[in-house]
Amino acid sequence: MNQEKNIEVLRKRNTQLQEENAKLREQLKNIQKNNDRVTIELEKIEKLKDEWHKQIEAIKEQRKKYAELMTELRKLKKVKDAFER
Repeated sequence: MNQEKNIEVLRKRNTQLQEENAKLREQLKNIQKNNDRVTIELEKIEKLKDEWHKQIEAIKEQRKKYAELMTELRKLKKVKDAFER
């Protein structure tokens, strides 16, 4: 009789553990899906970041060219003003 009770208790515990295991596996599956989504979004963000840096570098280059052109224009204006005197 005692052995039968132990067997019944162990069966119930086994059933509980199997249910808990199934729940944990489902949670793991959901977490893995979320991790995959996060990884994809992080890759998109990295691409945007790279594009952002490229655009900033292009702007810096344009700014440098603009400064050079303005310097040349000032020089030409000085020369023009010198000839007009």
